[in-house]
Amino acid sequence: MVKVYLTLRQQGLLRDILLRSAPQLVGRIDELLSKEVAHAKRLEVVDAVFDELTSAGIDARDGINSFGIELDALISALRPSDED
Repeated sequence: MVKVYLTLRQQGLLRDILLRSAPQLVGRIDELLSKEVAHAKRLEVVDAVFDELTSAGIDARDGINSFGIELDALISALRPSDED
């Protein structure tokens, strides 16, 4: 298990995404930030952010836009490691 470290901006972005697309996971934010969380629980949150990336983080030419860059960084911070 791994503890997640997010900037305040990333925390707000994550909260907005989850409120919009996966409200059942909003409570997981505090859990992610306050203690070590199992791989499967973090992966559920990563999936919600990835869905946002594919729907809003790609421009018309299939390139990543500035919002997508932020989402990619958020995914990297949340991504479960192979070790847990």
